[in-house]
Amino acid sequence: MKRKWWTVCFLSILAGSALHFLYDLWPNPLTAVFAPVNESVWEHLKMIFYPFIFWEIAEYFIFNEHTPLAFSKLCGALRGMTATLAVHYIYTGASGKESMAADIISFVLGIGAAFGVSFLIMKNRTKKNRLCESISIICTVIICLLFTIFTFMPPLTPLFKDATNGTYGI
Repeated sequence: MKRKWWTVCFLSILAGSALHFLYDLWPNPLTAVFAPVNESVWEHLKMIFYPFIFWEIAEYFIFNEHTPLAFSKLCGALRGMTATLAVHYIYTGASGKESMAADIISFVLGIGAAFGVSFLIMKNRTKKNRLCESISIICTVIICLLFTIFTFMPPLTPLFKDATNGTYGI
């Protein structure tokens, strides 16, 4: 079966968009871990990270990968989140205001950057390094833990502040 990364990229955009509304529809601690609980920039990074990582898990079982899957997905996830943050802060810094259209564009660009980087790494690195893969899995778990901890106990910094009402976390 030939993989079409752009199809999965599109499905991740849909999944991330659905995550945006999940906590409002089903507010509980489990959905709070995976879905944005407010309109902070930090919480919206979950919309990129989790669909991308869930695809990594599915890809491992579907394709029985022997390539640097964990490393490529970690690099992709970090790149996607970085791209989203860059677009968001460049736009809001330049214009001085928030924009839903700019946020949607930054989300779509972030997902695209995540899959693009992951695809390039998978394409160009054919050998799997166990140590690198192990470290990548540990880093991915740490990011998941940070999303969980900072959802319930966010630092009082602008990254974690809800732009609509000025609150933090749940």
